[in-house]
Amino acid sequence: MKTLDILKYVFTLVGAGMLLFGSGDLHVFRSDNLWFDPSNHIERGTVPVLVGESNLNRYWVDTSFMPKLAG
Repeated sequence: MKTLDILKYVFTLVGAGMLLFGSGDLHVFRSDNLWFDPSNHIERGTVPVLVGESNLNRYWVDTSFMPKLAG
């Protein structure tokens, strides 16, 4: 029986930007955990982030273009 190595590293996409609404301050956004290195899958310079206008702490980094882990 072969044992699988436990995943040892967690990756996160981190981005910053100024919103088109609000104070014009710089905001930092972090994706959910990714269990593989995303470097080879980011071909464009931007990743979409959905932000709640009434609460800037409510956001979602869109990683739907990334491959999904099997299982």
